[in-house]
Amino acid sequence: MNWSTPADLRAQVQRWWASGELLASAAGGGAPFPRRLSCKAPVSGEMVSGFDAVRRWSAELCGMPHVRIVMRDFRHAVLGRNAIPAAAWVDTLDDALAIVGKKREAQRYLGLYETIRTRQPALLDW
Repeated sequence: MNWSTPADLRAQVQRWWASGELLASAAGGGAPFPRRLSCKAPVSGEMVSGFDAVRRWSAELCGMPHVRIVMRDFRHAVLGRNAIPAAAWVDTLDDALAIVGKKREAQRYLGLYETIRTRQPALLDW
């Protein structure tokens, strides 16, 4: 079972924080939102052999706050019609900051950024 877990999704957002991408987005640069997260899902054989595990995995991902899960419908000869998570998205910068618990740090950064912008705008490019 190599399916994406909520911890995996949080780790992806944590990498955005660690690289400075979230603070760059807060300051008006960086990659725009919404942003897609890598989401590994079970394949057909895994769904048949471990249907209960797939259901628990799906419920766990769908219950993750601040992440939008896009479901994919599928039909299976044994399982019938079902839906499983196919993609995970973080829709806003605020959602990303909430996932990694960095809202306060980002607000502090934006306060400092605004101070620099008003007092020494030449430093912004640096």
